[in-house]
Formats: sequence, C-alpha cells, structure tokens
Amino acid sequence: MSIEDLNRIVFKEPLAYEAVDIGTSLDRLSSTPGKKSVDFKVSNSCRKATLNKDPGSESLGEWKLITGNSNIQLAEKVAENLGVKLTPIRCTKFNDGECNIQIIPSVRNLHVYVVQSTAPSRDGKMSINDHVMELFLLVRCLRRASAGAVTAIIPYFGYSRQNQKRRPRVPIAASDIAMLLEAGGIDRVVTIDLHVPQIQGQFQHSPVDNLSM
Repeated sequence: MSIEDLNRIVFKEPLAYEAVDIGTSLDRLSSTPGKKSVDFKVSNSCRKATLNKDPGSESLGEWKLITGNSNIQLAEKVAENLGVKLTPIRCTKFNDGECNIQIIPSVRNLHVYVVQSTAPSRDGKMSINDHVMELFLLVRCLRRASAGAVTAIIPYFGYSRQNQKRRPRVPIAASDIAMLLEAGGIDRVVTIDLHVPQIQGQFQHSPVDNLSM
C-alpha cells in the first residue's frame, strides 16, 4: 500500500485491518539519523483507526494539520498526499530560548492533527526537551483556542526508554511525558515503534496507536 493509503487510514476512513504493510520512502520520517526508507505495519493495538472521530461524538467535521519544527518535511509530505495545506502557525524562539508559538487561523471546534517528533534535530540545535516543550505548548495553544479535539502524531516518542524504575529515586519518564501530554489536553496519540508497547497503558485517558516499522 502507498502513503495515500496510510493517510486514508489515519485521517479519513475508519478501516479495520488484521495486518497492513505499507512501503514508502520519505526523505525525513523523523529526526533520527539514517532512517530514510520505512515499512509501516499496524500493530494489534491499532487494527481499527478512527482518528476522524471526536471522542464521544459521531463526527467532528472539519480538521486541520499543523506541525512544529521537528518534522516539517514529513508534515509537508503528508499534506501533499492529502491534498491540503499545512495550517500556518508561528513557532519561533525568543532571545532567551523560550518558545514563541501562535496559531494563525481560528481552530474553534475543529479536529487538529499535530505532527511533532520529539527526537533531537540532526544539526544539534534542538534537543528532545525543546521538541517536547514545543509539542506541549502547541497543544495548550490549540486548547486555549477552543479546538474540538487534538491528535498528536509523534513519529519518535522521546523518553520512551525510561519506562520503568530500575534504580531507587529515579523518574519513570515515559509515564511522566504521557501525564504531561494528557494534562495539556491531548485526545489521541499516533506514534511509531514505542520502546515497549506497555507505554500505551501509561496514558490513562488518551488512546494510543502504536504503528510498527
């Protein structure tokens, strides 16, 4: 299947699959070096994709696609295959390094998909923490702008390796990131190859679709 089929599964049609293999090549799937050609396989936990549905309602209607700074090329490729334009936003930094984010058009009552990996950038200028905070503030911007629902598409889920307490007095960072995103107001998460699938259970209220390469 092509990337058009993947886009249809994720964004448009609630289809059920026992196993879906999708072969495609993207110049940049995530900020992880060396990954240019990928094969997607829908895991058992996400055989049925209903991402165009608002939790608790029959259909949300219109939707928009936005991206932070971590996966601009991927987001542009997805938008191209969907035949839509990326929603314009301002996502820069102040002189002291703080994120400066603004959603330009109204998103009231819309379902917004946010494409944002949490891997460090290839040039080393943006860390995992930068991209996590950028994602969190994007979600908060959308919630304060009265978005109907927010789905985060996170190709690389940062901190997923810290998924258990191996020593005394250490955080379970994967769970803490899940708590942060849910506190921010995320409705659904789509990610790829979590370090362990059990991380899906660390989201208490938000469904997680864990795609496999």
